[in-house]
Amino acid sequence: MDTSDHEVNIKILTSALQAKGALDRPARDKLLQSMTDEVAAHVLQHNHDQTLALSLLEQTAARRAGASRLLHAQLVAAGRLDRVVEGLPGVAAIAELKKTARA
Repeated sequence: MDTSDHEVNIKILTSALQAKGALDRPARDKLLQSMTDEVAAHVLQHNHDQTLALSLLEQTAARRAGASRLLHAQLVAAGRLDRVVEGLPGVAAIAELKKTARA
């Protein structure tokens, strides 16, 4: 998915250059091919960074459960958040998670 996002963004940029006449199709294709290794390295680094961020957040999630509980409740009450659609835990699950942080 991340690779596809990068590809789409690059193609949007190159399409704008093509529309202005600053880049023809063969030059665009050559440019895209020349970028393959660099884009792949960027995507892999981004995936690594995302995994690290999630791991770090997981370590503190239980201790921080109370802060998200209030925000979630406000957003649900305002009709701006559906816990089921977003895959978020309910009030009871958050309370249980908070208990595990104390244990």
